Amino acid sequence: MERWDKLYRLRLFSPIEGELCPSDRMMEENISLTAYEMELYEELIRDSLKQAELLGENNGKLWQYFSDEIQMPNIRSLSLEVESYGGRLWSVLQAESFEKLTHEEVQRLSETWEKLTVGGFIKELRGNQVPVPEGTLTALLGNEGLDYFVLPEKVLKWTAHLLTPALEVEIFSKRQISEVGYSGANITLPTEDSFLRDTMRRAYVDENEAYRIEFCGRWPDFLVDALNQTGSITLEEANVLAYLVSYMDTLQMETYEAAIQMRQEEKIDVPPTIKELINLCYNLDCYEFRPGIRNDRELGEVCLDGGISDWIDRLSDDVVELLDPEKVGMEQRREEQGVFTSKGYAFPNARSRQDMYDGKHLPDISGISEGIFSLRIVSTQHPEETGVWLELPATEREFQWTLNALQERNFKDCIIAEGRSPISWCDLETDEDIEKLNELAKRIQNFPDNRMHCKYAAALELESCDGLDLALDIAENLDCYDFDPHIYSPKTYGNYILQEAGVDLQDPAFLNFHFYGYGLRQLGKAGHVCTTYGVIRRNEIPFQHEYTALQPGMKME
Repeated sequence: MERWDKLYRLRLFSPIEGELCPSDRMMEENISLTAYEMELYEELIRDSLKQAELLGENNGKLWQYFSDEIQMPNIRSLSLEVESYGGRLWSVLQAESFEKLTHEEVQRLSETWEKLTVGGFIKELRGNQVPVPEGTLTALLGNEGLDYFVLPEKVLKWTAHLLTPALEVEIFSKRQISEVGYSGANITLPTEDSFLRDTMRRAYVDENEAYRIEFCGRWPDFLVDALNQTGSITLEEANVLAYLVSYMDTLQMETYEAAIQMRQEEKIDVPPTIKELINLCYNLDCYEFRPGIRNDRELGEVCLDGGISDWIDRLSDDVVELLDPEKVGMEQRREEQGVFTSKGYAFPNARSRQDMYDGKHLPDISGISEGIFSLRIVSTQHPEETGVWLELPATEREFQWTLNALQERNFKDCIIAEGRSPISWCDLETDEDIEKLNELAKRIQNFPDNRMHCKYAAALELESCDGLDLALDIAENLDCYDFDPHIYSPKTYGNYILQEAGVDLQDPAFLNFHFYGYGLRQLGKAGHVCTTYGVIRRNEIPFQHEYTALQPGMKME
């Protein structure tokens, strides 16, 4: 009797790229398309793969490719599909097996698939050119570059945030920006609230203090242009916008560009606000986007083909043939209030808008953790599994829920597969004591104010902390440190010392004074150290060791 009662399914995702041979004869070279750009052609690619007999359940051709490379006694069937996820187009290899595949078997299947896509599949598909409005397209299921990978479905979707473009911002205190040695702070968005708060500390921005945001990294150019026209933007607003933009697919992104362009043309003398830019993200279904149509003539030709303009559809074929496509397109665009972008044509539809941001209360963004530590925990018995995310500090009930989900009795049988935290030392080991880490998270959460958070971060840097035990002890001994968060460089320290001594720094005698060198010498004399968060030193209060133990004759410096 065959074992058909229970089957296990494994899905391996890999990005589909492409080569476009433009119909424009002026362009001699083919254009390489990323998996983001290929998403626009999903249906055409799927049809192409069907013609090549590579899609379908229990695909015989696919099976032949694999059986020539590896033995698969445990696998019942192989199939191939095309899917969109996270704004990219993916090939999905699905394997059904009688028993759950081991980590080694999954790895071998992934490596074989990667080898095949770079080899035989590519050769077979090169003759399968797909007609598209811009020319002819060839789908590439694999390449030899660093941007190609194969991931199980669960791993891909748990790490999707790592595959999105890096959207970075730089924060500058308007009070400090003219000071020599001040460089603000950088952060990649979207991220957790704890990282946002840490960035403000590193930028020396006090609560309710004015600051400036500069957008860098891979923010879309059209969006940066709009953001630079807005007035004041908070870091929290930028984080929400980054979250919404990060998860847009190609079509949504191009629709978003068009929506912003329409808004700019409608209110040409009024700069956009961050409120408008956020709300547009939630209302993209209020716009229609037609890729590949970039001028009135192309729009007119599409209209004359029928099915778009009612008044044209009512005309006889003889009359339609006499119409000027460019004038038809111009009239259609005027009637629909549409716009052309670099990638296509867009216009508003009849759907009603719903604004999610009122300018005061930011919309919630799912998937952004609130913990001091964010841990992805897996069972030691099944390290290849996705595991469970746990936010610290956590309650006993949350601990128990995590263990139940992993089907383990205690955390000794678990490891940390992935960890995130703004804490500077936090390069967590896989076998880190989770309960002890939770104790540290509780202590940090109970810090009374932002100054104490800065002091703790500076103390970690001063002590070159690289472990959990020392981090715990430092958290309980913050009274052993003297700290000033407003001194961030030897120059500011030199200024501070002279001002405290009653020196008039506006005196012409100090016009060419070397404040940096003077401050550096004074720092050394006083035992202070400049850290990312301010200047700090150890005082005379004895350091109490609860988790760390000093060797006889040694002292902590």
